[in-house]
Amino acid sequence: AYLPRRAAASRLLHLAAPDGQVEDVLGELVDDAMSRGSTVLAGRLEPNLDAALRRRGAVMGFAREPVLHTRDSELGAALATGSSLLTQLDGEWFVA
Repeated sequence: AYLPRRAAASRLLHLAAPDGQVEDVLGELVDDAMSRGSTVLAGRLEPNLDAALRRRGAVMGFAREPVLHTRDSELGAALATGSSLLTQLDGEWFVA
């Protein structure tokens, strides 16, 4: 899921793919974004996308770190692991 913008950065909200299909899903996303005139895709990098993005020659940068607040220490610990996945679609807001 992404918010396409012509001649601007399109915001990637969520990208997920089954094991072995990351290349195909990423390829469809890039092709669609290019066909709509997007100049850049911006979003959160998940570790399983790193190799596929590098093979496409993607330029990656780090804009900011996520902020997480909870009074429940067990929940905070679970969300801080590499096996958790929260996207902008899971939150209360995102900017179009």
